[in-house]
Amino acid sequence: MKARDAQLSCTSCHGAHRFDTKKAAVEACTGCHRDGHTAAYERSPHHALWKKELAGELPPGSGVSCASCHLPRDEYRAPDLDAKRVLVQHNQSDNLRPSEKMIRPVCMSCHGLGFSTDALADAKLVQDNFLGQPRARVKSLEMVGLCFLKQDHAQLAIKQLSKGLSQIDDESQLRDLIQEALGSNADAVAQYRAGKASALGFLVGRVMKATAGKANPKRVNDLLKKALDSG
Repeated sequence: MKARDAQLSCTSCHGAHRFDTKKAAVEACTGCHRDGHTAAYERSPHHALWKKELAGELPPGSGVSCASCHLPRDEYRAPDLDAKRVLVQHNQSDNLRPSEKMIRPVCMSCHGLGFSTDALADAKLVQDNFLGQPRARVKSLEMVGLCFLKQDHAQLAIKQLSKGLSQIDDESQLRDLIQEALGSNADAVAQYRAGKASALGFLVGRVMKATAGKANPKRVNDLLKKALDSG
């Protein structure tokens, strides 16, 4: 890896005269890191989404760059301002080692808990930059349920597991989330109605993020399409 032992400053990634965040999000990373995971990024589904965003085929925030995962965003509302602030977490150690630390702030922005844990447990899939489906299976979630059941706490087991793993499938609940996503992403709505069907995927992702990956993605897709086509 070319980056090993290198001293980095802000201009190492952003450039000396122009802070180009798009260049810093991918090119600055792949220009130094050439390990298998980084090299595989260019043929990954994440990179395909990133290219579509850069080409204007998808709304801002829908692509997945190196920075999306390894320099995640922290969102908070400033107490002295009636506005949300987004800061980039430049400390990679905050979520890189161990990789399980990425599940909640990164993976579950788009994916469910089960898929996220399985994907990170599959060393070959990680090396291939998530090109394909997980072949590993993390059984600890099921083991927790069995433990409760063996102690004759079936109802508690069901409650605990369903709290974190059950899908949100209720139409009225999803409809409220969908209306919120449509109202706060007017650009994506306009792109979809102008003929860019790929914008639908971005809106699905916003709803999935709002539910921490718990919503039924097919249900969300169908309800979103119905709402967009009827509007």
